[in-house]
Amino acid sequence: MSQEVRIGALALVTIALGLWGLKFIQGQNLLARTDTYFAFYENVGGVQIGTPVQVSGVTVGAVSGIDLSDTDRRVMLTLEMERDLPLPKATRAVLVTTSVLGDMAIYLEYDQPCPGSGPDCAADQDTLRGVTRGMIEAILGEGGVDQYVETLNDGLKEVL
Repeated sequence: MSQEVRIGALALVTIALGLWGLKFIQGQNLLARTDTYFAFYENVGGVQIGTPVQVSGVTVGAVSGIDLSDTDRRVMLTLEMERDLPLPKATRAVLVTTSVLGDMAIYLEYDQPCPGSGPDCAADQDTLRGVTRGMIEAILGEGGVDQYVETLNDGLKEVL
């Protein structure tokens, strides 16, 4: 094999490994088998490629694309998730701020887990319902500030 062929082969391998490494750093493993889902939001400030997607605090995927919708100025996030994670069609993709520094994550919330496959399970390329929740709402839960203030009020009434 000539010197030029060896150098060319080495260059191709180096470029391929460099691209794979870049995708890996962005949170996309090219060797992993994933499903792709979409979610639409009004505003995704702070979300980047690689923002984690979590279920019950466990990272199961990442944001792999951020695009502006052609029809209605909403933002479409592309979510790449582990293939062995069956999601119900009613899954909510909740965009939350996870720290005072503005770190973001997407929490997947659903009432009943999906049994595996069937008419109630979301399929690859399906759209999940996008919901935005602020940091305080994420900490306090579904009821948010109103429920917390009401509980605080009731406690103060008992004390006074």
